[in-house]
Amino acid sequence: MAGSHSGTPVRTSAGISRRELLQGSAAAALGVAVLGRPLAARAVPSSASGLTGLAPLVAAMHVHASYSEGDAGVTASWDQQYAVASAAGVDVLWQTDHDFRARARNYMTSLRGTFIGSTTGATAQKAASFAAGGVIRLLVESAGATPATQRLAMEEKPTAVNNFRTGIDGQTIAHGFGSSRLDVGALYEVVLTLSVHPAQDGRPAGEYSLRYRFARGASPRRFTEGGGLVGVVLAPMPANGATVTLNPQADVGALWPGMVAVDHCSTLLAFVVTSPRRGVVADVRLRAVTVNRARHDAAGVLAAQRQLAAAYSPRYGVTGIASEEVSLGDPTVAHCNVFGSAPEFSLKTGINATNWTTYWRDMIARTHSRGGVVSWNHPFGANTGPVLTAAEQVRARREVFAARLADRFLGADVLEVGYALRGFVPFSVHLDLWDTFSRRALWLTGNGASDDHSGQDWRTLVNGFLTGIWASSSGEAALTAALAGGRAYTYHPQFCPDLQLDTLVDGGVPMGKASVSSRTSRSIEIAGTALPPGSTLELVQGPVDFTGQDPATAVVADFPASAFGGSGTGTVAVPVSTGTSCFVRPQVRRNGVLVASGNPTWLLREPPPGGIPAGRVAS
Repeated sequence: MAGSHSGTPVRTSAGISRRELLQGSAAAALGVAVLGRPLAARAVPSSASGLTGLAPLVAAMHVHASYSEGDAGVTASWDQQYAVASAAGVDVLWQTDHDFRARARNYMTSLRGTFIGSTTGATAQKAASFAAGGVIRLLVESAGATPATQRLAMEEKPTAVNNFRTGIDGQTIAHGFGSSRLDVGALYEVVLTLSVHPAQDGRPAGEYSLRYRFARGASPRRFTEGGGLVGVVLAPMPANGATVTLNPQADVGALWPGMVAVDHCSTLLAFVVTSPRRGVVADVRLRAVTVNRARHDAAGVLAAQRQLAAAYSPRYGVTGIASEEVSLGDPTVAHCNVFGSAPEFSLKTGINATNWTTYWRDMIARTHSRGGVVSWNHPFGANTGPVLTAAEQVRARREVFAARLADRFLGADVLEVGYALRGFVPFSVHLDLWDTFSRRALWLTGNGASDDHSGQDWRTLVNGFLTGIWASSSGEAALTAALAGGRAYTYHPQFCPDLQLDTLVDGGVPMGKASVSSRTSRSIEIAGTALPPGSTLELVQGPVDFTGQDPATAVVADFPASAFGGSGTGTVAVPVSTGTSCFVRPQVRRNGVLVASGNPTWLLREPPPGGIPAGRVAS
């Protein structure tokens, strides 16, 4: 089954595998808590493949949940994503919800957009209408002895995705009743679809929802249906002219007291009337429906994100860090993640597709001033496939290269390269783009991403890449320093679970660093852990000549997994020619397909123009 763990885990001196040490026994299903990895920064035990005496921390660096727009009709909770992270062996999870969605930028307050009507059962009469502001009429009468319903549901795209979906923290929905008729036995419901959560407290894993159910003469109460995933708030039908305000966060807290109530998204909204049989009429007219969001200012969003990290980190043994994806909603505007600096969750008033670069450059500079780094996300765009032809891939890569060479990524430090297929191009083209910048000594750390919004097992996704970081501890400052210095690699856990990659040049130049030397040959030690059977580790070498629009790289050595030992764990050494300045990096193929890459090490004959950043200098 895709995602199963294979290969031999690295053993510590105590004879316990690193995976066992960090997780206890693996959870059999997502959502089952594992034994605790402490939240506080900690020293990392030595690993057999740690050429510098460290073991890598596995990081998920681009993940979305309840404050983002979801995917394929569902929205993950952070509860679900932490469970997914734990199952994939992740040590550190950066929470990177979209800032503009968390802030509800340009989101509806007065109900608007498109609502789609649908009917079930045979009807004697029915009607469904929607007008901006939430002027709604829903009418249904069954034609016989079985129930009939009339529904008006918010269109998923673009209405819900672009104007409604965000966290429910502080969100209320007020709706004013007009002249309505609800006979005894008929129902009127407001249905709010929430987020996906793992199994817990006797409930199965799945998507939660709230049903605000109004009935003539009903006694107010709360209860659950649907195996505990559907929360019902029952209330009597209000008088004509009344305004009723729904408070999803409070109702989630009351219905499911063991949950973190803010960890739900207002995923979809629907209005439903039901007639149980002929002669029983439900005719509901609404004067207005408004959505109010009291805590979607920057401070409120940050507080909620930190609350979620504090709740789930000890539960799942994953160090969680509140972050953000800086974005705008326009696909022509770059997306960037912030690491090592507190997220701003800025509303970016007045920023648009014509003037965004100045704001982004300033944001990256502010992050640097606070000790953080910034990633440039999905450089070929957020779409997935289909894959372009070979010629189209070259053209797309050269276009992206020219655009980013002109602005030098506005100062960003990390480039997302770990995508099997993103922006219509495969992993190899992402690596070629990165190598072309390495050819010009543009100091970019490559990482991997899932960019998942739905809470699926990342090991089963096309784009489920993780990032190994060779850091001295799980403290954010240590992680950020390692990222700034290129001490990282990316891999897909479906194809090479538990993989570790590192290099060391001449016994003193770690992967990601730069060395200046007049030597014409250098010795590179390559360490691999849990290289799967059938895989090949390749050493890629490219020139550093500050020219060209292509990478000009070549594979100068390759080794089968067996060369690293029976479990694919060990080291090999290889000399490389350094008569001219170059860079080298390792990469892994399995059955001919690229599944992992390390970061480049620059082996230079003389210092480059502008010098070498302090974090890249080999000590």
